[in-house]
Amino acid sequence: MEKPGFNPFSRKIPTENSWEEDAQFFHENAGGEGKSPPRVLLKEVLVSWVGAFLGIFAVGFLGHLVQLEQQDILFLIGSFGASAVLL
Repeated sequence: MEKPGFNPFSRKIPTENSWEEDAQFFHENAGGEGKSPPRVLLKEVLVSWVGAFLGIFAVGFLGHLVQLEQQDILFLIGSFGASAVLL
C-alpha cells in the first residue's frame, strides 16, 4: 500500500501549459512580499571574518606543528574554510 505524498521517482509529463504551471509555482514561492531581510551590522561582519581567518590560521599552524604533509594541510584548511563560509 502506497503512502500519499511526494514521490521523487514520479515523472511529470510536460503539457502545453506546463510553463504556466511553472510560472505559477515560482510566483507562489517567491519568498513573501518582496522584502529583503534586515542588513547585518558591519561589526558582525568584521567579527565573523576575523574569527574565520583566525580559525583557518590556527588549523594551518597546528598542521605545521604536527608536521603534516603539504597536501594534507591543503585539504584540512580547505574543508575548514568551507565550514567557516557556511557558518
